[in-house]
Amino acid sequence: MTIQTIIKKAVKRLELEGKLLTPDFYAEAFCKEAQKAGMQTEDCSHVDKFKKTLNKNIQKELTHYRIKTMGELARFLISRLNRTSSTICTELLEAQSTFTKRILQVIEVLHNAEASELAKKSIKLLNSSPSTIELEQFRQHWINFITTYDDNFLGKLRVLGSVDSTNLRKTIENLNISLASRDVKASDEELSRAASLLVSSFVPSIASSVNDKIATLSEKIKAYPSLLDSASIESEVRSVISLRIALDKESVKEMV
Repeated sequence: MTIQTIIKKAVKRLELEGKLLTPDFYAEAFCKEAQKAGMQTEDCSHVDKFKKTLNKNIQKELTHYRIKTMGELARFLISRLNRTSSTICTELLEAQSTFTKRILQVIEVLHNAEASELAKKSIKLLNSSPSTIELEQFRQHWINFITTYDDNFLGKLRVLGSVDSTNLRKTIENLNISLASRDVKASDEELSRAASLLVSSFVPSIASSVNDKIATLSEKIKAYPSLLDSASIESEVRSVISLRIALDKESVKEMV
């Protein structure tokens, strides 16, 4: 069937239905005849295409109406816009913005440096009338944060008690600090014993006197055993041991 035949049938349909040959009536009749003939035309699918671009709530509302032409769709949308109160929209947007800021203020004090910094920047953004592009950029920042966030560091606290990754306060309250104190005390005692043994090794085996350098380092290690955990003390210890060996060798030469 040709397009001319469909046009003739559409006009004939209007005559039989007693309708005037207006653009809306003609478009409706034409699309009915085209559909009847199995012919797909772009003009007859405009309404469906535009419906799909609307939000879900409006699409659902449209199902209650028999909208077949662009004119009917336009009148529906105009009517709906007229029913929408600009005051209500403004109040809703302001309430949502305030609500979002309050959430960000809470995040800002939750003891996470990265989240706090991002929250501060987000509040500053909301106070500057941001564009949709800026909002989208910050939305992506938050997505990146939650995607890469790793709380495995809390696992280090398990040696001191149970860890609840959803409740930091509860985790802190459950920690047995005395365990940490005992560990520190035990570590200090071990360092003190190691310091005493090391200082003993500084004393010459043959020489009768101790060099001032040896004596100074010995007193320093006795007073501060924790120095043994320092990498800088290693070179001093090596130097003193070499000096002790030299003193013993010198004493042997004198004895011979």
